[in-house]
Amino acid sequence: MAMQLKRQSFKLENFNLDESEQLQLDEQVAHILAEEDSEYEIEKIVSHRTFKGKVVKYEIKWKGYSDSDNTMENANEIHSDVYDLCEKYWDDLGTKRPLNAPGYGKDMHNTTKKTSITQSRPPPLPSKTTPKTNKREPKPTKKSLNNEDMISMLDVPRCMAEKGYTFPIAFPDKNTQWNEELKKVSTIQLSPVDNTLVLVYVEWKNGQKTIHSLKEIHEKCPGHLIDYYEARVQFV
Repeated sequence: MAMQLKRQSFKLENFNLDESEQLQLDEQVAHILAEEDSEYEIEKIVSHRTFKGKVVKYEIKWKGYSDSDNTMENANEIHSDVYDLCEKYWDDLGTKRPLNAPGYGKDMHNTTKKTSITQSRPPPLPSKTTPKTNKREPKPTKKSLNNEDMISMLDVPRCMAEKGYTFPIAFPDKNTQWNEELKKVSTIQLSPVDNTLVLVYVEWKNGQKTIHSLKEIHEKCPGHLIDYYEARVQFV
């Protein structure tokens, strides 16, 4: 469903925009919503974002497009569409993968295998010159544990985070019926740190509140976007 937008201004709640920012937002909304449905081929996964131990977003490089056209996509959808590519991404990365990442069991299997090999070897004799120590590795601080979490939420105004809006983790998933299960589009806002990023905040009938790209909401439930815009559109 394509929406033709000509010289329309979309008033955003809880977000003060000057004239140039409002014009920029209007152009972005018009471009995304008027865009024809197309098939895009993923060239590679560039990076990822995690939240509470799970990957929630992937930065995607699209075949035939420059790096400046990279987009952040919902992890659940990327896992569903290109599972093998995701698994290879984590294999090549060589770091501990999140709980919901493809191939998560590999890490546990490899760790168990290495442990069993190590345990099968006789322990080395203690050295007389090496004093015993009870020192332990320092526990990671809260900041280091949540560093990626903080980065992923930088695009979310504090007032929206305080209202309980978060990036999707386990819900919605590929089986979610967006049109039936979505309660409403609450608001649309620019990222406070990236004025090229438009985020949509939605509420679900099950009580969850999630954050999505404008393009994703347009693809999944255009009717809810139409309802939102019809209530707020101002012709200029």
